[in-house]
Amino acid sequence: MARSAVGLARVPKLKPCEHRFVRVEDGATVCAAKNCGIEVPQFDIVLITIPFLPPSSNHSKIALKGGGRANGPEVIAFFDAVTIISRRKRVSGESYFVDVTYWLLGDGPAFRKNDLDNFNNVTFNALTKAGVIVDDSLILDSSQHKRFTLDARQVRTDIVVQNGRVWSQQKCKF
Repeated sequence: MARSAVGLARVPKLKPCEHRFVRVEDGATVCAAKNCGIEVPQFDIVLITIPFLPPSSNHSKIALKGGGRANGPEVIAFFDAVTIISRRKRVSGESYFVDVTYWLLGDGPAFRKNDLDNFNNVTFNALTKAGVIVDDSLILDSSQHKRFTLDARQVRTDIVVQNGRVWSQQKCKF
């Protein structure tokens, strides 16, 4: 059976927008690309649960053949997970409070050697890369918690990011 000329027409493949988000005069965050028009919703608080732990920053970089270092596959996977799960939510404001709980498998002294600072570097960079916060240098205060579980299905990273202005108003009420 012969195909019609209509069936053979090629449809040009559209290049996906890279979404370079900028803040406009009214405070909204929109994509700067021409004819994109996507607006990012902004919230005072964002809750994110990642179903695995971030890699330690001690082992997050890999050496490149030509010199230099790049993020390893575990870091890239964590960045992608935060981006997908946050669903383009951005915390409003110019300062942030971050509360992170890392749920590790096991209990006892052998499992307590995981250093929270090494987890935080990757977590804060992932929040910045996903667009949840503008920059991790704008985090006013952060709290980290290490919890243990005996169920492997409960290993996760719980992240709460709050607008720093709202957080400080709640914190200063007597």
